[in-house]
Amino acid sequence: LVPSSLLPHSGATLGMRLEVAQTWTELMEVLGHDDSFRDQHWGIQPLSARAPALAGSFSLSDVRSAVAEGELLVGQNSFLVRNPESFEMAPGLRSGSLLTAEALEAGLSNGTMVLNDAAASWVQLFDVVRAGVRALGLPVGVNVYITHSSLERSTPLHTDRQDVLVMQCEGQKHWRVHGPLVRFPAEHQERGKAGDRIKATEVGPTLVDTTLSPGDLLYIPRGFVHTTIAPQPAEAAAATAAATTTATTTSQGSFSTSLTIGIQTESMGFTYDKLLLCGLFLNGDGPNLEELRALTSTNEALRHPLPLPGTLMDHRGPV
Repeated sequence: LVPSSLLPHSGATLGMRLEVAQTWTELMEVLGHDDSFRDQHWGIQPLSARAPALAGSFSLSDVRSAVAEGELLVGQNSFLVRNPESFEMAPGLRSGSLLTAEALEAGLSNGTMVLNDAAASWVQLFDVVRAGVRALGLPVGVNVYITHSSLERSTPLHTDRQDVLVMQCEGQKHWRVHGPLVRFPAEHQERGKAGDRIKATEVGPTLVDTTLSPGDLLYIPRGFVHTTIAPQPAEAAAATAAATTTATTTSQGSFSTSLTIGIQTESMGFTYDKLLLCGLFLNGDGPNLEELRALTSTNEALRHPLPLPGTLMDHRGPV
């Protein structure tokens, strides 16, 4: 049951209701049933909020424990990245081999650990996915990013084809978010990946320029340009001091641990172009890949999410 203080008509603002959420079920219920989130943020503009009770959802200690038990394999949804722009792996790691404690600490000292589809391996993160699916009515996935404080930039300017919720669990990370280069991008319109670079001159005004601390939540709509960088020196020092009591430090320094929760719409085919494609194929016809990409590139309405009844997209048809 959801507490009455979290219900849409409780009189509390969206930010207040998110801040008092004690579980992922409560937080997702707020997002899934709040008119202000649907009308002012979903697919429209970023949202910064607080949900301090959920800061402990995951930690570097969880990874260290799994490594100590011999439960993490390199390259099977677990990556230690030295260069975030090229996804270059940390040296000395062989795909399919057990990740050792020594390799973990060496890789983390100057890189980023990426746990893709982490809910498949971590029970506490499966609760995040289950809560999201139930409340939002959409597929949800969780990736984990653990970054050493010395890494200047952990992700370059890029866009995603899904809406994203970021929960900062440990340490700090600075985020910058800009408007989309292409509204509601399809897969072939993602930018800043696979060798593509977004130039600083291409992006518009900064919409979010903030440092996330434990318990901070950030919503980034599909297609909005974003990047993460190291916090400013004063902020980093404060994070290091705070981390001394939370086991997020080693002899090499402090770490940022964050969850990236992807809300899958376009990537799961819940868009008008995919509906059109299904209809054409059922009729024995259909465009080839190049024709489909040309069609979706020139018709934004086809890239909009379908207004599926009972989901977060219920009333988000083409406008």
